Amino acid sequence: MGTRAYAALLSVARGGIYGHIAMLFMGEGALADIVMSAPVTAYEKARKIAGARGEAVDPSRSRRRAKAGGIAGGRGGAVDLPHVKAADWGDRAASVLLRFLIGYGEMDPQFSSGASEVNLKFRRVEKDDKKERVVKDVGRRFQVFRAYGGVEAPVGELWIGDVAYFKIGKEELRRLVEEAKEMAPDLSGMDKAPQYLEWRATDVTTSGGRIEAGTAHPWQLRWYFGLFGEEKSFSGGASVTKEGIKLFVTARWPREREDQILRESRWLESVLGLRVESWRELVDAIDWSRVLERVGGLADKVKPWIGPEKMSDAERERLVKRMLGELALLAHFAEARKGKDDGRWREERAKRLVRAMEALSGGKITGDYADRLAQAIIRYAERREESVKERIDKLAGELAGVSKEEVWGVVERVLSGENPYVYCLARDCARDEVVRKFVELPLSWSCWIRL
Repeated sequence: MGTRAYAALLSVARGGIYGHIAMLFMGEGALADIVMSAPVTAYEKARKIAGARGEAVDPSRSRRRAKAGGIAGGRGGAVDLPHVKAADWGDRAASVLLRFLIGYGEMDPQFSSGASEVNLKFRRVEKDDKKERVVKDVGRRFQVFRAYGGVEAPVGELWIGDVAYFKIGKEELRRLVEEAKEMAPDLSGMDKAPQYLEWRATDVTTSGGRIEAGTAHPWQLRWYFGLFGEEKSFSGGASVTKEGIKLFVTARWPREREDQILRESRWLESVLGLRVESWRELVDAIDWSRVLERVGGLADKVKPWIGPEKMSDAERERLVKRMLGELALLAHFAEARKGKDDGRWREERAKRLVRAMEALSGGKITGDYADRLAQAIIRYAERREESVKERIDKLAGELAGVSKEEVWGVVERVLSGENPYVYCLARDCARDEVVRKFVELPLSWSCWIRL
């Protein structure tokens, strides 16, 4: 509240829009709203007050700015509209600093509570350290420090230009991660599998032999450490938004932590009737055809709640059929993949895609050429890399007796999705990022599982 009051006084002195809002509130006997409301809320209230008087929120500004709406208030007070050149750089800097300080207080309760002598200091950087030139076009840069008495510790760098961002320092990021670990819930002695599977369906993934989880919420980061313990590595960054500073942290753990959670779970063993040693074994243990059968039986009951309220019965029926069709493809490919690791499954998909291309091309694309083309199509469907597209283009010109246009016609039919089965061979409907969203529910309803 004090920071907002200070920002309003500063904006009044500069003739900024946040200060004009404060003056509007004062005229209505509602000055307390400037410190009780978020900037965007204060702006909307002021807009209504000004509208009742037949005025713009800030009559000193041009009609074009008045018509632009409540954007400036949402960006934190004394700041011009983002698509209009700022009247005063100091207003923009004050607005960004306000949002930064409010957000940093939320990140660091010790800082905002005054429980210690922790403080933040800002040091203007006039030159770019690498190119030794005055920073004009990219904005202004501040080095931020935490001050403990007479000791300063670097926090990061705050850039203020047409947009604002905060480059958090490695040590500050480490400090915040260490605080999250200290405050992590104690899950020792608990079966972690149910909790883990719920996270696995949302923000927790596996990549390159490791578990990876990212979040902008400190409470969520604490839960990750409660589940997985000491991390293998972490990285992060921060941005300055109208709500304040938003920190994002990505932490990584060895894949063995996942295997341990699943292997030690008595709940999983009771549901499956067997102990699984890994995520792949868990996915393979689910009877996906039974899942499809069960969902199909429930479709009529949930149909009224699917889609927008204004959707017609015929449109809703088509939507449900399409959803069930997509689930059927997932079930088909999940069953086909059972017992195969990533490498073997990729080979199987390529073989099936070759047969599909033979049919689509009328028998013109076959043999080793079809194998190479199938591998290239799969890679492009997975990553959309321009270099792979160029490789496909090169392959399209190598087949004797078949024009480049004909080959590209087959490729485009595969990737267009007009044949969902063929598209799933290229894109892989049973890939982990899809399947992981469906694992927890059938395990919770153990009647879905063929024991």
